[in-house]
Amino acid sequence: MARSQLFAAVCLGAFLLVQQAECASNDVANVLRKKKGKHKGPPHADILDLGIKNGTSGGYVLKVRYTSTDKDCTQYMNWYELLDEEGRLLFKRHMTHPHTKFPIWRETLLPVDGVYDDTTVIVRGHMYPNGYSGKAIKGSIKDGFQPIDLPSDYAREAETGGPEAPECQEFVRGPRFNDKDQDNTDDTDDSTDDSTDSEDTSSEEADSQAQRGDATPGSKGDQKSGKKKNKKMTAEERAARKARIEEESLRTVG
Repeated sequence: MARSQLFAAVCLGAFLLVQQAECASNDVANVLRKKKGKHKGPPHADILDLGIKNGTSGGYVLKVRYTSTDKDCTQYMNWYELLDEEGRLLFKRHMTHPHTKFPIWRETLLPVDGVYDDTTVIVRGHMYPNGYSGKAIKGSIKDGFQPIDLPSDYAREAETGGPEAPECQEFVRGPRFNDKDQDNTDDTDDSTDDSTDSEDTSSEEADSQAQRGDATPGSKGDQKSGKKKNKKMTAEERAARKARIEEESLRTVG
């Protein structure tokens, strides 16, 4: 009798373990299914929150939290903007690349003057190529922010375009895109690692190698002349690169 009871208890325990494992498996499957379907529906850029990073009233560095249904250069959040209560543009930040590795939310810093504790502002995102979509937020530092739905044509004059993300420029405009049009592109996403400097450096080294490879053996005078020419061109490249980086570091203030 004791053996049969023990056997029944073992069977019941095994059955319960199987049921728990099945339930856990279903829970995981449901979570994965929800995450997989996260980007279903029309492309959108949602602004989640706006807070203070540092600074004082009237000269804050704000931090913006947002999420977007980025896929690649065919669909990504290419900028977000800060508007006053009347819809006038105060600040616009352009992204340097699609954010496909960070699907939940991201945070960037927004240095802007003229926003005080009680200043009512609106923050909204813009998707390429669909335009304004998703949730915006409205409120003030003092009273907090609430999600709002804005009509797609709200303050449309702020949609003046701007430089595409550097890695998407060839896709959008073709290979003859002029680097000078990159002015005021800025994205200080804390969770990304933009290696623009290293790419520019390697590009300069490749150009220098190509210049050295094109030089044909000749007299010592020709070789010296070639070396001087290479040094001059390299210096010009470095100066142009420095100017471009300084331009890209500027903030776009409307």
